[in-house]
Amino acid sequence: MQSLRAEIDGTSKSLMFFLEPNDVKGTGFLMFDYEAAEQDDDQWMFLPSLKKAKRIASGDKTGSFMGSDFSYADMSKRNLEEWTFKILKEGSVNGTDVWVIESVPANQDVIEKTGYVRSIAFVRKDNFHVVRGINYLKKKGEVKLMNIAKHTEIGGYWIGTETQMITQKYGKTVHRTLMKIDVQDVDFDADAAQFTLNRLEQGL
Repeated sequence: MQSLRAEIDGTSKSLMFFLEPNDVKGTGFLMFDYEAAEQDDDQWMFLPSLKKAKRIASGDKTGSFMGSDFSYADMSKRNLEEWTFKILKEGSVNGTDVWVIESVPANQDVIEKTGYVRSIAFVRKDNFHVVRGINYLKKKGEVKLMNIAKHTEIGGYWIGTETQMITQKYGKTVHRTLMKIDVQDVDFDADAAQFTLNRLEQGL
């Protein structure tokens, strides 16, 4: 994949295209990730065969993103106002001190939007980044485990460059996805025209 993300007029916008394998080459994804909790994030998927972008409905965001263990909801940042947080304890992950924080959806709408009824995050104390997560799904016995195995500091920013998401059912792994970021650039000049439906439908 190749991906571009920038803050445009107070909104985090991202554009992604798949380069390989051939059966998904040219597939695109555009997202507007809003800060306001009451404003639902906008997401569109572009399929080269249809030559048209399709908006992802709110009710479909718990579905799998491109057949992976990440959902469409996972692609967006969580709005803090939609969750209630509690520090459970302190601990360490791979020798790094962390807080173990529980988050519970504020209402049923958040559960329907994300698919999660409870989450536990392991947050590094030195840079405040999540390094591990346990997400309990609505479906009984189903859990998604997230592990960010590698953080890289680039241009003063800490970025998770190796993330694994594992789907388990009743304690057994049924599927896993590994996402690696190989080449990165930060603090580039972003043009708002790069994050539009017209740009998405132009394809690669």
